[in-house]
Amino acid sequence: MGNLYLSFIWHNHQPYYKDPDTGKMILPWVRLHATKDYLDMLLLKSKYPNVKATFNMVPSLVRQLEEYCEGKTDTYLDLTMKPAESLSDGEKLFILRNFFKSDFRRKISNFPRYVELYTKRYSQDINENLHLWTTQEFRDLQLLFNLAWIDPLYYEEYPHLRSIRDKGQNFSHEDVLTVVDVQMKIIKRLINDYREANANGDVDLIFSPYYHPILPLIYDTRSAKRAREDVLLPNLILNTPQDVELQLRKGWDQHKEFFGRAPRGFWPSEQSVSAEVLGIASDLGITWAVTDERILAKTLGMTYFSRAGRDVPEQAALLYRPYKLSLSNGKEMILVFRDQVLSDLIGFEYAKWLANDAVNDFMSRLEAIYAKVKHLDGDYLVTVALDGENCWEFYENDGYDFLSRLYSVLSDTGWVEAVTISGFIDKHDNFGRISNLMTGSWINANFDMWIGDPCKNKAWDYLIAARMQVELLFRKCANLDEELKDQVMEQLLIAEGSDWFWWYGKPNESADKPIFDELFRKNLKKIYELMEEEVPPFLSEPIVDRRC
Repeated sequence: MGNLYLSFIWHNHQPYYKDPDTGKMILPWVRLHATKDYLDMLLLKSKYPNVKATFNMVPSLVRQLEEYCEGKTDTYLDLTMKPAESLSDGEKLFILRNFFKSDFRRKISNFPRYVELYTKRYSQDINENLHLWTTQEFRDLQLLFNLAWIDPLYYEEYPHLRSIRDKGQNFSHEDVLTVVDVQMKIIKRLINDYREANANGDVDLIFSPYYHPILPLIYDTRSAKRAREDVLLPNLILNTPQDVELQLRKGWDQHKEFFGRAPRGFWPSEQSVSAEVLGIASDLGITWAVTDERILAKTLGMTYFSRAGRDVPEQAALLYRPYKLSLSNGKEMILVFRDQVLSDLIGFEYAKWLANDAVNDFMSRLEAIYAKVKHLDGDYLVTVALDGENCWEFYENDGYDFLSRLYSVLSDTGWVEAVTISGFIDKHDNFGRISNLMTGSWINANFDMWIGDPCKNKAWDYLIAARMQVELLFRKCANLDEELKDQVMEQLLIAEGSDWFWWYGKPNESADKPIFDELFRKNLKKIYELMEEEVPPFLSEPIVDRRC
């Protein structure tokens, strides 16, 4: 008789926001997601010891959290902490343009004063009417923007936070600094709490390559052709397996240092896989990786997994098991393939539902999967893997109602057990075997979100040109100072991150696109400056335009 197991993998990631010239984070999202998602996701799960979970901690995210602990700031934080009466007109305009970056329904609407300021902001031209905004309004906005991004869970732990919320408006500068102080306290305990949870087996921590690059494309940009044959490639070719190894090794080493032990599994950035990349990962001692069900479907000769009632795959016995992949180096990599439907329901759909209805729907789908496999031999694993932060800002109460109800129901359900991937691997052997693996990512099993669009390809050409210049310098100067080489390579690895290419071209849109564009080009400029080479003029021209 088949037994059913469920594994959650929560992916904690933010782009690398650090300006290479100033050393300051130019966007606040690491800090704000730390106070809204990263720690409270762990605290909530700890209330349900029978529910195990896996958390992926992307190394570049951990590094930025560490820098906040060391006293580093971001542009938004600087303007939060500056006394409102001392703000320049330019700083006031920045605040009015950026301190409403919160979901109106789930965040802004919780604070009547925030709604009032929001209404005023979007009912007039701020450039012409800046003089109509009072010092008190700016101070209230400084506070409310940051308070709205703190999970309500912390009101119990920090009663003065609740007092400030109940005050409603007419905040003092001391109130603003109190909110910032709570943010820093949350960030400072975050790493330690994850380390302790990892040590006691409550969660399993895994990692990603350091700066979150698309490893198959860093290995060879022509890998994109294996995922979609008619994709348009950049003019230049990137073929750097050594960068793949370096991104993985740096992430592996940092994870061991911060969390006390080496990770067994890893989340390839954007769940992008190829056999070559997994071979390099296996040489580091990594034993398992997660990717998307469509990669498995294509590997098994299907376009996708056909689904019937309650979206249960007709080939459920094929999807819901780990696979051992034979690698060319003689080793094996265990792969788990996420259930795309269940993962996307949590990621994109259930935020629109009442919490109880969403949990009932999830459990009924899970029970339908159990009905499909319980008459079979062996043990079956349903993997639900998605971003651990972005979806919750669209849920009521920051997802607390949904997740607490889901974890509670799972704790009391006898026909399914929530486990970590590593825990399942240790105790079960119902593994499939594959000798080859299709190359692709978790979005349509190809790389179209990062390569192929003319604007994305332009960014790749700029990166590859810099990489070629680095290689030329290293070959010409065999005795180049090792510290300088490390600095150059660090900048190059930053520029290899996936997020830059995500925002270029279609279909992704963000008000911060120009900021990402400038930061990407700044990182490339820094490479040339470190090498004392002339910076190409094209790096001073935005890639983002009307087409991008």
